[in-house]
Amino acid sequence: MKHIRIAAVAAKLLAATSANAGTLSYTFTASADGYAFEDADFMSLTDTLAASFSTISGTLLFDDTFDSTDSLGQDFYAPVQIAINEFDVSGFGRLPTSTVVADDILGRDRIATATGGFLPDSAADGVTLFLQDDDATAISGSGFPMNLNLADFETAQMTLFSGRRIGDGPVEGDSFRYTITSLTPETAVVPLPAGLFLGLTGIAALGIARSRSGKRS
Repeated sequence: MKHIRIAAVAAKLLAATSANAGTLSYTFTASADGYAFEDADFMSLTDTLAASFSTISGTLLFDDTFDSTDSLGQDFYAPVQIAINEFDVSGFGRLPTSTVVADDILGRDRIATATGGFLPDSAADGVTLFLQDDDATAISGSGFPMNLNLADFETAQMTLFSGRRIGDGPVEGDSFRYTITSLTPETAVVPLPAGLFLGLTGIAALGIARSRSGKRS
């Protein structure tokens, strides 16, 4: 029984690591598309950046480490790291907390970022990514889509936002969209060491063989 458990654990670990084996980097360019919403009484960092940069460029570093699946069937992965060349977003308080992949959910494919909410009496700046294919043909198969083609998505946006919440009131602020105009793979998938896969395969095989031997005896 112990050998069966070892084999099962090793097999699950092998499946997880082979499906979640690395990262992929893309460079991007984007052009200003305008405000999604704007608070005229709130002069924010988003206002300053939107007025200063009509185009932006940078890097998206995706990580295909799987986290969970929600009730709709959307898969949650480690957060994409967004770097923008024209200004530093590393100090933003609302960076992505996960990357959400929806494969043919409600007739659409989607890759989007999730961020945390606003606590009472708080304020923060943030950045989000949103790719959507209205025909549900951009994403296929299981696991993280590691070969993204910008032409497959009808909507491709990066959004800067600045928000504040006074007391328990609603979140107020500004949200400015950029339309992504190019998305170019920069690196191939960075795999885990081959020896790890061989080792995991051997452990799984050994556990199965021992369990079978135990049954024959």
